Amino acid sequence: LPAKDAAPAKSTAAEEPEKPVLPDSPAPAFLASLPATESDWPGYQGPRGNSTTPEVGFLTDWPADGPPVAWREQVGVGLSSFAVVGERVIATGNDGQDHDTVFCLRLKTGEILWQHQMDVRTKCHEMPIVPYGPASTPAVVEGRLYQISREGHLHCLNLDSGALIWKKHLIDDLGGKRPVYGYASSPAVIAGRLYLDVGGAGKSTACLDAATGDILWQTGDGEAGYATPFVTSYAGSETLVLFKGEALELRDPATGSLIAAHATTTRDFCNCATPVVSAGGLFISHTGDSGARVFDLKDKTLTERWSDRKLGLLFHSGIPVGPNHLLAFNDAVRGANDLRLMDLANGSLLWQNKDIARGTGLITDDGHAFLLTNLGELILAKPSAEGLDIIAQVQALPAKAWCQPVLSHRHLLLKNNNGDVICYNLTLRQKD
Repeated sequence: LPAKDAAPAKSTAAEEPEKPVLPDSPAPAFLASLPATESDWPGYQGPRGNSTTPEVGFLTDWPADGPPVAWREQVGVGLSSFAVVGERVIATGNDGQDHDTVFCLRLKTGEILWQHQMDVRTKCHEMPIVPYGPASTPAVVEGRLYQISREGHLHCLNLDSGALIWKKHLIDDLGGKRPVYGYASSPAVIAGRLYLDVGGAGKSTACLDAATGDILWQTGDGEAGYATPFVTSYAGSETLVLFKGEALELRDPATGSLIAAHATTTRDFCNCATPVVSAGGLFISHTGDSGARVFDLKDKTLTERWSDRKLGLLFHSGIPVGPNHLLAFNDAVRGANDLRLMDLANGSLLWQNKDIARGTGLITDDGHAFLLTNLGELILAKPSAEGLDIIAQVQALPAKAWCQPVLSHRHLLLKNNNGDVICYNLTLRQKD
């Protein structure tokens, strides 16, 4: 696993004098009562792209063996999570015989509605610490489904039928360079455009027409990262944010022109955690020597606000708790558990939990966090400034489980690295 920077990185961030003491943010708080709401989960990290969901009004009183199981399925090996739109669940995996398969299943029953098979070598560039199979999570936008294989196959499918609309290859067609562990960045479809981190010289970042696959622009150099691009309003303008293999880059989403960059990398270019916009700044983290940092953008220069070299995110990007706090598994700590809540305004630590194994998760607008540990344990809890109130805990799947859980339309979807899927029905029972 990544341990330290491969080489000293030259930073474009301006040198600053000793920084002033930054004030703490107000304690995170959630409204005690919100109206029941259901939500789609159309792609990586959910409807807002940050592991939060407006979904409210689901079953939280679980028996000891967990909530009711709606269905189970086996979809093949891989690290990708789910996309859910309406009654349709999209899952992907590799069958061990040189095929990736995209499955479309019915949310409530698990019935397979259609399958789309892609010819993808199972053990190409095999590495013992990383399972084969897709690591990119599919995206669904306007009736089209986008999926990227570990080897760079990009297919756009019709959500209703699974029919192929168009396809590209990130290396053969876009001139990309395969990352060490294969492509894991998820497709980012925003305002009719598909943004991709493909890697390579001169064409490292690509923007395609999401409907046709036509190339709108390609630009930049450097290794591809494993984080997912996104567009956000940052420092007063729409900004494309990319955590590439060798740098954090901010670009104009319309033209690809560079706004600002900060060079940072780690072994095997494992910039994996998608950056977080919070407390007016931009948070990045990897498990190399530079750890975690928050930047402010001033006059097209990224200026470091604070840093913590002992904090490193790898398998998950953290969970926002209120506007300024982040719940995160610290992957920089070897051989020990470290789940922590931090204030992104100044980097201060509110608390640590050393009992819960590392994993991934999500949080709802009423403050319920669903955590899936790498051991396959499902935990329902409520984080606060004082600590983590665990409501329920159940062994849901065999280890290892690095895939993000998904909550959508009162159903909770979990998957482990082997491709075992379990769907829990969290629909509240009607009162007699």
